[in-house]
Amino acid sequence: MHLDTQDPDVCYINDVFDNFNFIQHINTPTHIKGHTLDILLTCSDSPVLSDVRSTNMHLSDHFLITFKASLDFQKNDSKTISFRDIKSVDTEKFCNEAKLVLNSVQHDAFGDKIAFYNNTLRSLTNKYAPVKKKVMKVSPNSPWFDHDYLNLRKKRRAAEKKYHKTKSENDKKTFIHLRKETTKLAFTKKHQYYTNKISSHSTTKGLFECVNELTDNTKSSSLPAYTSSFELANRFNTFFKDKISKIRKSFPAPTTRSNNSNYSGELSGDCQQLRKKSGK
Repeated sequence: MHLDTQDPDVCYINDVFDNFNFIQHINTPTHIKGHTLDILLTCSDSPVLSDVRSTNMHLSDHFLITFKASLDFQKNDSKTISFRDIKSVDTEKFCNEAKLVLNSVQHDAFGDKIAFYNNTLRSLTNKYAPVKKKVMKVSPNSPWFDHDYLNLRKKRRAAEKKYHKTKSENDKKTFIHLRKETTKLAFTKKHQYYTNKISSHSTTKGLFECVNELTDNTKSSSLPAYTSSFELANRFNTFFKDKISKIRKSFPAPTTRSNNSNYSGELSGDCQQLRKKSGK
């Protein structure tokens, strides 16, 4: 639809936008022919949009719509982990320095020897592989995520690391195979989980509750913005009255017979035939 015209369908869709308090932010042409074909809608409680632009990128007959939106993001839970990069340690250099330090000091008491040994290794470990901290997001596993899928992911990750290290063609084929198998298993697990969850509900009410849960459609429906409940009720009333009137106008006009006497005669003849057949 050309939203910049006064076509009846355009007027109708604009009325729907107004009734639900939708705001159309695009009022410039979005097509090479000069009409507005694209929409960018927000509600009163939606993010605030700014810098809305319609740019002809010469890649399509439609223009590129860009805008900025102020959004409030909900941060996921995070945790801080500590680790050491042991793999990057030069083991030969580490061992040589440890031998040099341990042989330089002599202790008579057995306890002093153990303490010196532990302190020396701890000091060298902090030197060659200091403790690092990393903040990680806490993402709960999906309900279909089980041990079979976890083990296959570990194999895929190990094959990927091996391929990046060796660059071997056989390792590459192994990694690609495991990657495909992991994707296939994930699809199978999802399919089984959602199928079992939906089929476990025998009533219509339970099925709708299950669908709302899976689609995260549990939020309460919000009414359009209004200044008073009386004004909102009148808006709903006007909307449905106009809707019924438009439906009635869309029905074709009833056809009438021009000769009522012939129509009555046909009915009388039909009635006489029915009486003869019934024996009355």
